[in-house]
Amino acid sequence: MATNYTFPDIAAPILPRAENGSSSFGEKLSDSTIESIYDGGYKLTRPRHTRVTGTWTFAWNALSTEDYKKIRGFYEKVQNSMSFTWTNPLDGETYTVRFTGNWSWIYDFPVGWRGTLTFEEV
Repeated sequence: MATNYTFPDIAAPILPRAENGSSSFGEKLSDSTIESIYDGGYKLTRPRHTRVTGTWTFAWNALSTEDYKKIRGFYEKVQNSMSFTWTNPLDGETYTVRFTGNWSWIYDFPVGWRGTLTFEEV
């Protein structure tokens, strides 16, 4: 899938854990299994499709106002509807993704911005 947008160059997310002890990274993989249960108690399963897509969640803490403005402007441009290329900071692979969820960031004075972004593979 072609895209004209690329995730902006900002500071790396917090890896592997946030300051408050909560997880700063999450990964989910899709399961497209279809199942049919028969009267005899048998279950037949098969994949709906062969592609397994991922969803990644990353947290940022103490992000500079400059980087915050970059990522917020980018989010306002693409929102949750447009795809873009993004390089996963854990595996270095580039994916075509879109944002999911609502924008919710907090400014921790005087440290900087903190928030979470979720990327869904398209």
